[in-house]
Formats: sequence, structure tokens, C-alpha cells
Amino acid sequence: MKKILGLAIAAIIIIAVAGVGSFAYFSDTEKSADNYVTAGTLDLTIGGTTPYTFLTDSAFVPTAANGSGAAHQSISLKNDGATNISGKLDIKITNAGQDAAGFPTGKLHAADGTTVVTVGDLGTASKVAIWLSTTASATPPAYSILLNPGGTTTDLGASPSLTGRFAPWVTTTTGYIGAASSPTYASRPNTTGETTWTSVPIPNGSAGGTTYLTANSTIYMHFTYYLPDDTTHTVNNKVQGLKLYTDFLYSLHQD
Repeated sequence: MKKILGLAIAAIIIIAVAGVGSFAYFSDTEKSADNYVTAGTLDLTIGGTTPYTFLTDSAFVPTAANGSGAAHQSISLKNDGATNISGKLDIKITNAGQDAAGFPTGKLHAADGTTVVTVGDLGTASKVAIWLSTTASATPPAYSILLNPGGTTTDLGASPSLTGRFAPWVTTTTGYIGAASSPTYASRPNTTGETTWTSVPIPNGSAGGTTYLTANSTIYMHFTYYLPDDTTHTVNNKVQGLKLYTDFLYSLHQD
């Protein structure tokens, strides 16, 4: 009996020792594949497409001196980026074109083609107001943002009105675009300045607007303009047929 018990104990010890040599923890390995990081995008879409021409008035006629009956056109500005990125908006305008005859834009020339007739300058005679809002309506909603000549802005408040807000399109000092003081036929196209509004307030229906144009949101830039009625016809008769070209440049940026 002692001999059998001894053999049993020896066998158990041998098994135990063998177990020590072959024992291992459980484990499992999995793979996470195709991981990536993609940079987000800012995409400013104007008028639904880019590039886009929104100001195409071929029947610009005199109206009341106070702007009553002024013409109106607008363009949508949408942050159409693929990701949730907001951006600040810069707007620049510049008078960069020529009229159909190749003269400096908006300038009436004498028959010899060399003398600028200052009376009859469409850029100076016309009055415009450029403003931003949350809708395409020609009537400014509450807290629309007026873009002033010189690059400043004004919140039009809870009861907005464009009365008294119009400025000449082109003058050497107070217009949206600063024209050369005495352009000539030889210097065409007319050398002009430009106006830039940096990080414009984004209208959102609240006083002062907001800083960023958020992803998938849309605002509207409006161009309300008129040619004041001239009872003596000194100016109005001379601007007939003239064209005034301009470029609008938009930039959407994060900083």
C-alpha cells in the first residue's frame, strides 16, 4: 500500500511539474484597419455657383432723388464646406473694367475721345447702398449690416432704413471706389482705388450680428442703387448708354 501511494504521489508531482512547463495565459489579437484623418474644408459658394455675375442691369433709369423706387439685386453667400468649419468673411470691391468703347468705366468722353466730360460721370452720379442680411428680400430685415464707403460697417438696427444711407459709387473721396482725379483716354482703363471690408459682421437677426459664417449657413449681399432725377437733364442725358463695371471679391477664412 505504501508503495502504491508513493507511486501515485510521484505521478502527481510529475504531472504538476509537466504542467509548469507548458502553462500560458489566454490571449487574442485583433486589427483596426484603414484609419485616417482628412482635413476639413471651407467652401464659399456665391449665387449657387462660382464664379457668378449678379449685377446685370441694362435699363438703369433716373428715379426719385431720395432713393424711392431704387433698383435692387442680391447675391447669396454660403459656407458650403464639407465639414463643420466656420469662417470669417472679407469682401472687396474694385472698379476693374471698361465700357463698351474701351473708355474708363462710367466716364463720358468728348467726341475727340481724349477729354473726360466730368458732368455725365455715371459712377459719380449714381447712388448705391451695399448691405448684408439673412434674407434675399429687397427690404432690409432687422439688424442688417450696411457696408460703408471706406471699409467700415453699420448695424441698421431693429427698424432698418436705407434712407440717407446711399453714397456715390465712384468718387475721389467719399465713394465706394476712389476714382482717379483726372483720368484720360491714354490712361484707360481708369485707375481706381478699392474698398475692403475685413471680417464683416455676419447678420443673424441679432444686434451686431456674429463673427463667423457657420457651415451650411447662407447670408445675402444686396446692391440697392438709383440714378437721382435731374430736372435740368444736364447729367442724366449725358450718362445715357454708359456702362459701369465692377468686381466683387469674397474670402472666407478661419483666422
